Amino acid sequence: MKKLTLLLLIIIKCSFINAQSLVGIWQLDTPEVSSGYLDTYQFFSNGTFRFNSSQYDALKRVITIGGKYKVQKDKVTFLVEYTMEKVGGVFKVGDISSGSDSWSITGGQIKRVPLLKTLMQYASVETGIKDKGVDVIKINKAKYYKVDNDPENFQ
Repeated sequence: MKKLTLLLLIIIKCSFINAQSLVGIWQLDTPEVSSGYLDTYQFFSNGTFRFNSSQYDALKRVITIGGKYKVQKDKVTFLVEYTMEKVGGVFKVGDISSGSDSWSITGGQIKRVPLLKTLMQYASVETGIKDKGVDVIKINKAKYYKVDNDPENFQ
């Protein structure tokens, strides 16, 4: 009976996603990092997270969404506490010399903006996936590839 109970506990424990398995930097759709990151999640061992919008979107005002996270079974709960936003700046169309013809916001400052009330959001999460030899997680079925083990390494 003790062996059966122990086996059952091991199976139950293995079926729950460990928050530590999320720690790192995870990039949307590809393990390749070029001159910038696509959408990324940074999960920290202290239970905090940051979602960073793509560095290729030069018109975005919201740069980062951050707060705390909890993992339970196959769900992650995000407790959003703040955003990092670009304030000010001017709109500018790219030119041939810049290598881009897209619009961008130039100048301005990035400021941390606390939310007046913590926002709770839920998502499905899958771990333990490998693709192209790289660890993958799925958040609401979107694939995120591990691009760094240390979430502090984000630039």
